[in-house]
Amino acid sequence: MDQCMVRLPYEMPLGSRVEIVSENLPLCVMANELNMIPYEVLCLFSDRIPRIIYRNCQKVAVINHRIHE
Repeated sequence: MDQCMVRLPYEMPLGSRVEIVSENLPLCVMANELNMIPYEVLCLFSDRIPRIIYRNCQKVAVINHRIHE
């Protein structure tokens, strides 16, 4: 099973959107806290997680490897 647990600063309603990697939490900072390199962190994310790409606050792409988008 794929599971991911993220500690949030406060309780949020079910279904809330959260950013795992963003300008607010760069991949290099996350990797440093985990004593890993950024590539290793990216490999931990399952391909079942859709990738939503934003540029200038606009959604530019949704990539879902499981349904070949």
